[in-house]
Amino acid sequence: MAKRLRGFHLEKALQVPKKVPKKTVGSALATALLSLWCHGKVSGTTMRWLAESALLDGAQHDELVKIAKCGSHGLHPGNIHRDLMATFCKGLDMPTPFELEKVPCKNPKTLKKDGDTAAMLLPHQMFAKLFTYNAFEVIFPLEKVESFWNQALEKGDDRFKKHPALDGRMWKKTTLPLFLHGDGVEYQTRDSLMIYSWGSLLQQMSSLSSHFYIASFPKSCTVPETWDTMQEWICWSFAALQNGYHPSHDPWGKPLKKDSPFFLEKGKPLAKGLKGVLWSIQGDHEFFSNSLKLPHWASKSPCWECSCSKTLEKGKNMWYKTLEKGKQGWKVSSHEECLKKPKSTHALFSGVIPGLSTKMVRGDCLHILFCKGVLGHLLGSIIHYFLYYDGVGVAQKVPPEKRLGTIFEAVQKEYVLKKISQRVTNLRLSMVCNPKEPHKTFAQLDLKGSETKWFLQAFAPVLAELVSLEKEHEAAMLDAVNDMAALIHLFDEADVFLTNDEWLQAMELGDSFSTHYSHLSGWALEKGRTLFNIVMKHHTFQHLLENAKFLNPKTHWTFSSEDFVGKMSILTASVSPGVSSTRLSLKVAPKYRILLHFLLTREGMQEAGMNIDP
Repeated sequence: MAKRLRGFHLEKALQVPKKVPKKTVGSALATALLSLWCHGKVSGTTMRWLAESALLDGAQHDELVKIAKCGSHGLHPGNIHRDLMATFCKGLDMPTPFELEKVPCKNPKTLKKDGDTAAMLLPHQMFAKLFTYNAFEVIFPLEKVESFWNQALEKGDDRFKKHPALDGRMWKKTTLPLFLHGDGVEYQTRDSLMIYSWGSLLQQMSSLSSHFYIASFPKSCTVPETWDTMQEWICWSFAALQNGYHPSHDPWGKPLKKDSPFFLEKGKPLAKGLKGVLWSIQGDHEFFSNSLKLPHWASKSPCWECSCSKTLEKGKNMWYKTLEKGKQGWKVSSHEECLKKPKSTHALFSGVIPGLSTKMVRGDCLHILFCKGVLGHLLGSIIHYFLYYDGVGVAQKVPPEKRLGTIFEAVQKEYVLKKISQRVTNLRLSMVCNPKEPHKTFAQLDLKGSETKWFLQAFAPVLAELVSLEKEHEAAMLDAVNDMAALIHLFDEADVFLTNDEWLQAMELGDSFSTHYSHLSGWALEKGRTLFNIVMKHHTFQHLLENAKFLNPKTHWTFSSEDFVGKMSILTASVSPGVSSTRLSLKVAPKYRILLHFLLTREGMQEAGMNIDP
C-alpha cells in the first residue's frame, strides 16, 4: 500500500489538480439537442433529423452540421450513435463500468433462476475520476467539510464512537460526508427498476449534479441473491472510498490478480488523501425493509431505531402507537449497540465498511410527513370530517363534493396570496376517500410529496375559518395543523445543523402535534369515525425529531433523490427497447456515463437539462 501523506505534504497534495478538463462552448441548439439525447428524451435518429431541419431553415453552426452528417446523413441510422460518440465524446473520461458476471436473476421468459452480467459504476472509481475535474470542489465543497464535522461533534452524535474513519490528524479536512440512496421507479408499464446512487451531503445542486449512479436492476427479474451479489462489490468499493486508497484485495480478501480491472491502480490514493464516509443512508420505508433487510413495519418489532412493539401488551409501554412522551417505554439503540448486534443481515452492516451501522439509516420528511405520511393522515382526516360534517350514516345537508369545492376554492386563493408555485391543480373526493364507501377505510389525502408540503401552508388559514374553537376536537385539528406548519417552516429556514434553541422548539412542536393527534384519534374511535389513524410513520416521526438534533432533516430529505431516479427511469426507458431485462444495466451505465460527461464538460448542458420536462 502507498505511504500515507501527512502534515504539510497532505495539505499541498490537496490543492486542486493543475490539469483539469475545460468546458467546451458550442451551439446553443446543438447543446439542447445533445441534452435531449443524453437524457433519453429523443433518439439519435430524431436528433440528427432536427439538426438537419435547422440547417434547412438557415442555421449554419458547424456543430449542427456535424450532428446532421451522422450516419451518412441518416442513410445508415445504425451508425448515428457511433458517429455522435466519435464527434462529441472524444474526451469521455468517466470510469468504465465494472461488469459483474453470473449475477443471480430470474429469466423473464422462462421465470426460472438464471445468471447474467450486470454493470456498475463503483463509487471509489467515480470519486477518483471526479477529482480530476474542475467541478470537484463544487460537487464536494471542501471549504464546508471541517465546519460540518466540528458542528456535528458539538451535537454529541454517538455515531462518532467506534468509527475508525473519524479519528486521527487532518480527518476533519479530508473526510467528506456522503449519502447512499436507494429507490424503485417505474421505467415501463409492466416493470420498475431498483436504483442505487450516492453523493455529497454538503451540496444542494440539481439532482443529476449531486447524485451519482451506482447500479440498477429490474424488479421483474430480481431474486434475493441478485442484490446480495452486487452489494458485496458496492460495499467493498465504499470501504475503499472510506480508506482513501484504491483496494489491493478483492471483496473476499484475496490479492488482486493481473487480469483484474482494478490491478493497475491498487494501493494508489484515490484523490490525494481525500476520502468519503457514509453518514446518511436514505430511502423510503419499503427500501429500508425490503432491500436493506431492516425490520418491516408489520413485524412484531417494527423499528430499527428502538425496542418498540407492534402489539399492545398489558403492563408494558412498548406499543409504537403510543404518541404521548410520558407513556413511552421503549429504548433507543446506540451506535455501539447497533455495531455489536445489527438489526439487519445486509452487507452494509456486516462490518465490511468499518464504523457503519443502522444508525446511519435515518428517515426523511418526504416519506414520513409528505408522501402518504403523517400529513396525509392529518389533512385527509380533517377534510373528510368537514365533508361529512353531519356524521356517519346520515344524509349530508350539503353534498360533500360541494363542500370540497368550497374548501379548494379558498385554498387556491391562499396559494395566490402566499405566492406558492407547487400547487394542487385539482382536488377530488377520491383523493381523500372512496366516494362510494366514504367511511369504510381511514381517510388519507393522496398527493405528491411537494404538493402536500405546500398544501399544508395554504390550508392552515382556511382551516382557521372553518373550525369552532368551542369544540375541543376542532380546536385540536387547528392546533395540530399549525404545529406541523411551524415545524416544517423551522426546518426550511434553519441551517445544516439546528441551533439548540431551534431543536428544542422543534421537539416542542412535535410533542404538541403528537398530543393533539392522539387526542383526535381517540375522539374518532369514540365517535365511530374512520379518521386520524395512527400508523408506523407517526412513530418514525418521533425519531426524526430526536435525530434532528444531529442534522437538519432538510439536509437529507429525498426530494432531489426522487427527482434523480425519475430522470434515470427516462434514461432507462430510452435504452430498453429490444434489450433483455437481465442485461438492461449493461445499457444504462454507458448511457449515464455520456450524460455525466456532458454535464461536467459542456457549457450550458446543466441549464439545458433544467428546461427538460420530467
